[in-house]
Amino acid sequence: MAKFHISLIREMVERFAGPKGRGGGRKSEEDVPLRLSGRHFPKLVTSDACKSGLPCKACVVCKNKKKRRETRYMCDECGGVGLCIVPCFEIFHTQKNY
Repeated sequence: MAKFHISLIREMVERFAGPKGRGGGRKSEEDVPLRLSGRHFPKLVTSDACKSGLPCKACVVCKNKKKRRETRYMCDECGGVGLCIVPCFEIFHTQKNY
């Protein structure tokens, strides 16, 4: 019975928790990119060695701002995109147009 309750709660949270649009209604799934919903955690890059010999990737937020910056961190849930821990990880996961 406990497994059923946990499963039910998990489904309810996934269905009803999330960003809300104007008027209190939920935004359609097409309006909200995956990177803006759910829980995302930084992970260390495991491949693509940089000049220093350590694994790293180019930060997508810095690259969008025409800056060249390499980072040792990525978001695995977003397809392994490289992101600086501060402030780019937060910017990437909270702003639709970064």
